[in-house]
Amino acid sequence: MWTVEKSRIIHGIGRGDLDFLNIDDSGELCIRLNEEVIAIRDVIERAFQDDSLEGSSETSLQIQIPQLLSAQIEKLERVFVFQMKESGYSGRYLPLYPLKANHRVGFLENVLESHPVYGLEIGSKAELVLARRVLEEFQSRTVVCNGAKDDEYFRLARSLSAQDNRVLISLESVPEVVHALDFFGPGDIQFAFRVKPYMSSGGHWRHSGGRNAKFGLAVHELIEAADIFKDSVLRDDLVGVHGHLGSQLVDLDVGVADYGRYLTRIFFLLKKQGFPNLTTIDVGGGIPVDYRCEFNGDAITAFAGSLLDGIQEVCREEGATDHPTIMTESGRIVGAKATLILVRALYTKSVFPDINPTDSTFVSLQREMESIGDAERLETMWEEFKHPPRSAVNLEAIEKHEQRVFLFKSILRRRLLQEELEVTSALREWLFEPDYIVVGNFSVFKSVPDHVLVGQHFPVIPISGHEKQPQTTVRLADITCDSDGEISPFVMRQSEEDVLFTRDWRPLTSVKRFTTRGIPVSDPHDVDYFLIALTGAYQDALDVGPYLFRDLPRIELTLGSDGIFTLDWIQKSAQVSGMDDSYFRS
Repeated sequence: MWTVEKSRIIHGIGRGDLDFLNIDDSGELCIRLNEEVIAIRDVIERAFQDDSLEGSSETSLQIQIPQLLSAQIEKLERVFVFQMKESGYSGRYLPLYPLKANHRVGFLENVLESHPVYGLEIGSKAELVLARRVLEEFQSRTVVCNGAKDDEYFRLARSLSAQDNRVLISLESVPEVVHALDFFGPGDIQFAFRVKPYMSSGGHWRHSGGRNAKFGLAVHELIEAADIFKDSVLRDDLVGVHGHLGSQLVDLDVGVADYGRYLTRIFFLLKKQGFPNLTTIDVGGGIPVDYRCEFNGDAITAFAGSLLDGIQEVCREEGATDHPTIMTESGRIVGAKATLILVRALYTKSVFPDINPTDSTFVSLQREMESIGDAERLETMWEEFKHPPRSAVNLEAIEKHEQRVFLFKSILRRRLLQEELEVTSALREWLFEPDYIVVGNFSVFKSVPDHVLVGQHFPVIPISGHEKQPQTTVRLADITCDSDGEISPFVMRQSEEDVLFTRDWRPLTSVKRFTTRGIPVSDPHDVDYFLIALTGAYQDALDVGPYLFRDLPRIELTLGSDGIFTLDWIQKSAQVSGMDDSYFRS
């Protein structure tokens, strides 16, 4: 018997970084906020009660939830402060938010409102301008400045400092060091040396670390930079060492501890060379989001613990009791949960035509297939079925062939799982390829560009029907004319107990975890919305917009102290009739 708990298991609901989602007893997907449960269907219905949304009943939505952002910010500080206290670490913890992870002003304001000393990390002149605007209402914050730097960049940084913010310019090359000496006087601004971490911690962005890293001073450059700086009027303005091991780190144990040791060793070596005001180690980002709900334990806790182990080991070796301030630049782990995409399903396409199971042709094929015990013979039949008939006399003959292929596929898939038949990997992959495509009213390129750019996994979950055993799996395609316009990932979760299946014999759990294609649904012809979760980091910042699509309409969801949620429209649907010359690039 199927249960809601089984649906929670197959989708990872309530686990890892999907801990803010739940499925209620009626099978509806819900958001969990402050112990309250909000059905996503209620959010949709409330949103479309707005009379001004003419022609928007078929639209998709972006939901922003500032309270999830605040909860992550609070958790990040709570974990670091707790671990510092437990280990006797005397230094401060100062979190920074990297603007590149989300440029929206409202989002950044929510970050700064969530914490009284939360700082920012910027990487360009344009981001400096944005930071200056946002910080008009939030002064006395720390801002770390990365990226290519010219005179205009330095002037903008100085103006930000004049707003009563602590501005720390990260110097990443010897020419930047020389340029800074020519531009600034003593006490104008603070600096850090960005160094290459001579190690890597795996994952897609592993090239961010190691001696071949794009950013940072190699050891010979660091020696030259230190020699130049310590004999200059800016010597006492060098306050920090800065590094970045990589995003979405894989090794949160030894790799992060080694990284902490390395940066701390550089910190003390520079201090001994004549930089008395060094107080800070900025470790950059790297805390991974659990997009696949596969981590054992909490990533923030693991990262903080390993980092502190490495830093403290060197502090003990140096006999230091006055420990450095630790800064982090966490973007994904802070913002990912705070934005959801709701994709409106427009229609469903079937790969195969319907069949009449009582048709004598199909009854005969079924009997033949049930009697074949030789896997090699089944492979031969598949080779015959893969291609359309060469001598079809009419379209109906091709349709009949496709019906036979569908029946062959369905029967063999069941036998494969029931009888544990051994077939080639190519045949196995084909058997489990979804037979339905749901077309959603959105663009993968605009809503989740990382899926196309770097193959990032995002959980995709139907918003209802979870009280039933899934009938089958589907692919979710967008409305663009591009073959990459599809997002259909599914993580086959590890199960030590009985393997769970769809009603048409597609496995939903396995003895080994892996990612496949096909989203489980209770009825492929009766699905109205999919939720794409964990889209709050980088997806809004990446402007990938073929076909002149605009951003999805956006709403902000807030839960009141009375347990009642409210919605505020940030951006409503754009109408084609409203397009003018300003819409197009010249």
